[in-house]
Amino acid sequence: MESNIASYIGMVTGIIGALTGIAGSIMGYRAYHNSNEIKKSDRLLELEKLRNTMHVAAVGLIDLMPKALASRRAVMNARGVLRSSMMDLFQAQYDKDLLRATELAGNIPNVDVTFDSLSRDKLEKQIVVLDRTKQWIDELVGVYHAALVEDEKMRAEIRAEHGAFR
Repeated sequence: MESNIASYIGMVTGIIGALTGIAGSIMGYRAYHNSNEIKKSDRLLELEKLRNTMHVAAVGLIDLMPKALASRRAVMNARGVLRSSMMDLFQAQYDKDLLRATELAGNIPNVDVTFDSLSRDKLEKQIVVLDRTKQWIDELVGVYHAALVEDEKMRAEIRAEHGAFR
């Protein structure tokens, strides 16, 4: 009789172990699935924020570039070299950069574009592409900010020269 009880106890604990294993696998699968959904949600949020940041940067660049051109023209005119090769080079680079800035701004997805249907991998690829585009925009912003700083230095030199002649 004792061997029967031991058999029953072994059988019951085996069944309990099997049920625990099955329940653990189900919970593990659900946790994995939820984790993937959270990761996708995080990527969607990151992509939306990146798109907004890029939009602001692109608008800022498009506003900055004409100001930098006008500033450079004013400085070159004050120096008497408005029709010089230096100004021609700046203008030619400006024209190329303006086309590039317009192209980069056109690569930014509109606000009405949704990314919900993309897989997590495609979301990550889109983030990489948009981040690269943002770096190019930031580079152009830096170039034209530096041009404005350079123009301010030239203005200070012009003021100093005119002050020295008085």
